[in-house]
Amino acid sequence: MVEAEEIRLLLISENLIDTPSLSTDDGLVSTGLIDSMALVRLVGLIERRYNVSLSVHDMHAESFESCQTIAATIRRSSRSPLGNLD
Repeated sequence: MVEAEEIRLLLISENLIDTPSLSTDDGLVSTGLIDSMALVRLVGLIERRYNVSLSVHDMHAESFESCQTIAATIRRSSRSPLGNLD
């Protein structure tokens, strides 16, 4: 199961954010810690690393607002038998 701390470390190790002191519940999108280009990279990383397909329904700011919401989005996508293809 994907945990928020794993997402926090991914964001830092892939240089998607410049805030090593990031907490797993810190706002990413609303505070500008992550920009649109970094979000595009993050979606690709998530899909490859966790072998999931994020649906268009997952592609909104709320799904990527914090490490916790990103982890929840991945868990939700991985439970779908065909991925989230709708």
